[in-house]
Amino acid sequence: MGRLRRRAARLAALALALAAAGCSDAAAPPTAEPGAPVASERPAVGGGASDAGAGPASPPVDAPAEPAPELEPEPELAEPEPMPERTTYEIDATFDPASRRLTGTTVALARNDAAVATSEARWTAYLNAFSAEAIRARDPVLPEHRKRAYAVAAPDALDGRLAAVHASVDGVPAAAERRGQTIVVALPEPWAPGEWRRIELAWEATLPAVHHRFGAADDAYWFGNALPILAAFDGEWRDYAYEPVGDPFFSTVADFRVRLTAPREYDVVATGDETPALSSAADGWATTTVDAPFARDFAFALGAGFRVAEASTARGARVGVYFRQASEARAAAAAEAAAGIADLLEGWVGAYPYGEMDIFENEMFVTGMEYPGLAFVRADRLNDPDGVETVAHEVAHQWFYNVIGNDQVREPWLDEGFATYATDVYLLGDRLDAVYAERLRTLRKGAAIGDVRTYDSWSAYWNGNYRKGALLLHALRGELGEEGFDRFLKAYYEEFRFGVVTTDSFVATAERVRGEPMDAFFDRWLP
Repeated sequence: MGRLRRRAARLAALALALAAAGCSDAAAPPTAEPGAPVASERPAVGGGASDAGAGPASPPVDAPAEPAPELEPEPELAEPEPMPERTTYEIDATFDPASRRLTGTTVALARNDAAVATSEARWTAYLNAFSAEAIRARDPVLPEHRKRAYAVAAPDALDGRLAAVHASVDGVPAAAERRGQTIVVALPEPWAPGEWRRIELAWEATLPAVHHRFGAADDAYWFGNALPILAAFDGEWRDYAYEPVGDPFFSTVADFRVRLTAPREYDVVATGDETPALSSAADGWATTTVDAPFARDFAFALGAGFRVAEASTARGARVGVYFRQASEARAAAAAEAAAGIADLLEGWVGAYPYGEMDIFENEMFVTGMEYPGLAFVRADRLNDPDGVETVAHEVAHQWFYNVIGNDQVREPWLDEGFATYATDVYLLGDRLDAVYAERLRTLRKGAAIGDVRTYDSWSAYWNGNYRKGALLLHALRGELGEEGFDRFLKAYYEEFRFGVVTTDSFVATAERVRGEPMDAFFDRWLP
């Protein structure tokens, strides 16, 4: 791309990113600070009797007093319920481990922040990627990973699915249909830009017998990208398919209130802050309520017999590592590493937006996966002395993707490159320059930053978006200087916190800090 075309594209992308972050000219509620409570119902405010008229002339002083006429009191007027500051989700879900059935209702109150109207609302339904039919048509796991990813050999036994039971829009019943890994709800009338809609979806699902971002092993169950949420809409619905390589997810920040019901012997570990479970001695079930503001998704896990290793960040955020197979020493080291990199990133980039960070040991075929305030880490990796690298990487994702969002399908380097670089800064310390000089020298020929759909192996994806993305950031640090790079990180965080960044808006931020175009530099690194 020529210089003028590249800069024009950056300006256009920056405008779109600012609109996605709530910075458009459309009337929008002010953004709350991290930790602000989710908007809730307010009590009605009554209106008193009116004093609008002066009434008849007063009677003579010596005239007998007449009783004042009884006035009908004016009805109290309820203050209009305030709109939320971002999308809100109210989710009620029940999980039965015996059948692996998950059923629930999700109510979304959402605004169309795009510049165009849409006639439908699309919900993610990634569990459908692991139905027997879907696996035969397009397996979401590469052949070399199937042995570890699938808990059972026969696809017919997997039974992953998520189906709509019924839907409504602003209280009006609406048609819902499954299209692959998406549930599409037809809107009674177009959803205009800036307009709020209340969309309700009742659903039922089956957790497939897999060891992936969702799955089960022994007496543990984990649910990453399992619950239906609205796909990102920026003029086009970004309801991507579940890819065999990379993280095929893109969502916008929302406030979640979730009620999870499960057998009471299971502990619940989730995105957000959990309240003590309310259990029923009669039926053996318990309900846990979770509040999770400023989250791009909601993930959770259920486990029996887990131990917990804890640590705290300098600002007092709790870190909890939930483990069964790892040693106590390794779990404690993981908790300390999580707190340590959080302290680094709070000082270097910006504040951690949540009150706690949980790490749940499981049996995924990938080594780790991040969610807001929660990470899944594979048991053998957690029990490995080198596993602190995985833990630190997933914690770094709390800043890069969970706070500063990006389209993880089209531009995955924006979160993976940052998370990789932050982890290396934390673990390598004074050896960073020497190690990165060697990594640059040995960078695989053909390593390319790109869309997850262009890779046929995890190795190629990793070399391009993790390794080359981190090397780009280290080179940018050298280009801007230490003080300039620090200013860039803080400006980047403040501008795109809880919004969406693109490669072009990343470049525009760096050029603004530098005070001049940097085409020569970025042309060497970016496609």
